[in-house]
Amino acid sequence: MLRRILFSMILSLPIGCGDSSGAGGAGGIGGGAGGASGRSESWAVQTVIQTPDGRTAFIQLVDSPGTAPLDVSLAREVPGNGRLYLLNGVAYIGDPEALTVVRTRPGEVALEDDSERLSFAATGIAFLPSFAVYASDDEAFLLDAAGGTGYGWSLSEMTLGRRVDLTSVRKEGFEPTIETAVVRDGKIYFVVQQTDALGLQAFEGLQTGVIDLESGTVTDVSEDLRCVRTRSRMNLAEDGTIYLLSDNYGATDALGPDAPPTCMLRILPGQDELDQDWQIDMPELLGGRQASSFIYVGNGLGYASVIYDEEVTISLAEDPVGYFSQPASRWWLIDLNMETGTEVAGLPFHSLAGGNGAISDGRVFLFTPTNRFEGTSQVWEPDLSDPAGEPTMVYETDGAIPVLGRVND
Repeated sequence: MLRRILFSMILSLPIGCGDSSGAGGAGGIGGGAGGASGRSESWAVQTVIQTPDGRTAFIQLVDSPGTAPLDVSLAREVPGNGRLYLLNGVAYIGDPEALTVVRTRPGEVALEDDSERLSFAATGIAFLPSFAVYASDDEAFLLDAAGGTGYGWSLSEMTLGRRVDLTSVRKEGFEPTIETAVVRDGKIYFVVQQTDALGLQAFEGLQTGVIDLESGTVTDVSEDLRCVRTRSRMNLAEDGTIYLLSDNYGATDALGPDAPPTCMLRILPGQDELDQDWQIDMPELLGGRQASSFIYVGNGLGYASVIYDEEVTISLAEDPVGYFSQPASRWWLIDLNMETGTEVAGLPFHSLAGGNGAISDGRVFLFTPTNRFEGTSQVWEPDLSDPAGEPTMVYETDGAIPVLGRVND
């Protein structure tokens, strides 16, 4: 319980969602009157603001990013760690207190309920995970590794479905969580975070797993000790390769001359485990610097949040919340083909744990929160014809923005 309380203050926001969690596709369940509002497009944005009274999620329905400022007075308000799941162009809102999920559709001003609320309370799940897995046109999953179960539900009927036994990912003395996954060839590939009761020490390595959707079982759990553990998203490339940056929770150990390397790893098409013959140590690309929060954008290119040791003034032991909140990272363009890195022009430093981004409808967005929850955040859109050039700022708001993606009208 202590671990959950501490890390809910630090790392409980999603890794950044857009098309990577299923948003932006044509078709899907739901519909609505988005066009009637005068919007040319419908997008969903989640803002999280921390105050002395607690944390609140604001979920807004907006036009194409960059056309108008955000206005939280028009948002749906969800107390606590409210969830926004974007699945195949449909927005689902999770209530962390009631343990319910509801399907929505674009209305005149805000996202409106488009289904009865689906309750997970009777399942025994302790909390709603920060992301949902879009498994097929009519099935999604919440993966509760700590509870040992993955919960499927029907997207059309909004009813509970089959369960997947996740107890094989447990390690004695650790508490597992699953915060990133992709679906490829009828399988869910995921990364397991293994932390102790405080969440500040973890299994020194990387653990991955595979769920076969046909059988509904975990068919592979493997460990890799070459690099530090990861919290970055799994990235599915156009050729079917899965890339992930082993980055250690946004760099809890990735500082100092004796730190293990953050490194890029991959799972090749047709394989279920990490490729043992391929890795890229990020300090070799970045002049000795470490990296986190990799976002693959196509053609061998991606963006990573690069850590500037000289900007780190608060130690993890001294102040865990302050450590993750301090602005000590900047976005770089990573070329996996050429194995090079280039600092993106014109962007400010952002907090160690909050530098995430989103991909939706063919657009890429980079987030730069100044102080995780209590400061301000900017959202920047790079020009992919000049990917290392200065991006355009499309939003600036209080708090943090963990989720941004297009939804079907």
